[in-house]
Amino acid sequence: MEPESSPTAKRFVFPLVALAALVGLCLVFRNPEPRYRGKPLSYWLKDWSQPLRQGIGGNPIVAFQEIVDRRKNGTAAVLQAGTNALPTLIWMLRERDTRFKVFCRQCRVGQWLERRNLLPHSFAPASLDNRTAAQAMSLLGASASAAVPDLIEVMESNSDAESRRAAAGCLGAIGTNAAPAIPALARRSILDEDSLVRMAARGALQTMGMARTNGFREATKWEYSANERIRLAAAMTLEIVDPGRIYGRPTILDPEPTPSAPATGRR
Repeated sequence: MEPESSPTAKRFVFPLVALAALVGLCLVFRNPEPRYRGKPLSYWLKDWSQPLRQGIGGNPIVAFQEIVDRRKNGTAAVLQAGTNALPTLIWMLRERDTRFKVFCRQCRVGQWLERRNLLPHSFAPASLDNRTAAQAMSLLGASASAAVPDLIEVMESNSDAESRRAAAGCLGAIGTNAAPAIPALARRSILDEDSLVRMAARGALQTMGMARTNGFREATKWEYSANERIRLAAAMTLEIVDPGRIYGRPTILDPEPTPSAPATGRR
């Protein structure tokens, strides 16, 4: 049986909700969002990455249908907005958990609200917004190339690993149009402290076609690092940006054969 909430908890419910509403109003007036069916884009995306919740009467089928409907509406909102959705998605990618937000979620009042699905979305973990933004931007594909400078900045400077990983995933979804990000992706694939960020950066490099060879010089800087983890990461990145070296073929720095003098295979 769930314990009754204390009077202290109830006393703080209204201030927390009022603060969340104030933050939401400030964001709306600061950066107007595209609208879909009369509601802003963030409305359709706010529950996209929420964990599975029991539906009406605790029916898991109803709960699953709720997720399907949320994704369907969110997808339609993003596709209708097109590149106009980028400012909102970049803002969601930059989201990170402040100490105040973490405190509000962990305090008794926050836990009381969360158990009842009353905690405002502005207090939800930033990782949910990060993942949602990455999935939504992937729907835009190469047309999101205008966001490349912002994605590089997020990937290189955000302190939250989930945000950096999401930015790398977005660059991979943009593909060859994100070629200016290749040196930064090579750095993150080697130097980032989070293994999932390094993996996401290498995955993004693989989508760049032959343009990924622009990351060769960046990767070779760390090939002989004194740090074993960095050396291993550099070797893995070099296999992507210079795949010929793992087969004993000429590296990308070897001269290209000319039509008048065909190159012979190495022995």
